[in-house]
Amino acid sequence: MYVAKTNSTNSALAALLKEKELPDGFTLYTYYQTAGRGQVGNKWESEKGQNLLMSTLIRPKDLPISEHFILSEIVALALKDVLDRYTDDIRIKWPNDIYWKDKKISGTLIENSFSGSTIRSCIAGIGLNLNQTVFVSDAPNPISLKQITGQEYDKRKVLEEIMERLAYYKQQLMDGHEQDIRNLYAQHLYRKEGWHEWVADGKSFQARIKEVKADGQLVLEMTDGQTRGFYFKEVVHGGLKN
Repeated sequence: MYVAKTNSTNSALAALLKEKELPDGFTLYTYYQTAGRGQVGNKWESEKGQNLLMSTLIRPKDLPISEHFILSEIVALALKDVLDRYTDDIRIKWPNDIYWKDKKISGTLIENSFSGSTIRSCIAGIGLNLNQTVFVSDAPNPISLKQITGQEYDKRKVLEEIMERLAYYKQQLMDGHEQDIRNLYAQHLYRKEGWHEWVADGKSFQARIKEVKADGQLVLEMTDGQTRGFYFKEVVHGGLKN
C-alpha cells in the first residue's frame, strides 16, 4: 500500500492494524516520511522522494516471545541479500542495522505485539538509503547506495526485491529452519572476525563476538577468555558514533 506522505510508516501501519485485520506480508510504503522513527527514540533522516521507507506486517506462527529476535534476523538477512546484488561489503551490525564498510545504509525498527507467551504480530519498519546524496542531520555515519555506486535506483523495484527475500526467510522460519537462519545471521555480522573495541558502562575494552542468542543477547569473549552477554544498548562498538 503506497502513501504519498506519512509521519512514520510504522505508526501508520499500527493505526491501520487497529482498524481492520491485515494479512501477513501487508506492506505500507512511502518516499516521504515527516517523523521517521529509529530504535529507542532515534530519528531517521530521509530526503523527500529519494529513499525507500516501508513497514511490513509479519505474523509468525507459534513463535515464543523468548525467540523474538529471529524476526530481526530474517529482516536483516533479506536486506543484505538485496543489497549484495548492487555492491560488496554489506554486513549486519548487531542487532539489525545494515552497514557498508563502516557506514550505515539501512536501519530497522521492530515492534511486536503479543498473545500470551507467543508473538501475535510484528511490524518491521525499514529505512533504506537509496538515492540521497546529502545528509544534513546529526546522524553519525549515513551513506546511500547511490553514494556507493554512483547510480540511481528504482525504489519500487528494490521494495519488491526486499519483499521477495523476506517471503523466502519467513518460509524458512515456518519450515523449522530457525538454526540455519541464526547461523547465517551470525556469519554476516559486522566485525565478526577478530578483536575489536567495545564500550559498556562507559568503559572501553577489547573483545570478539562469540554468539548471538535466540533472544538477541550478544555474547562477547574478553581477552582473558571470559564471556559476557549484552542486550541492545548495553554495549556499542568502539570507534564508531553509534
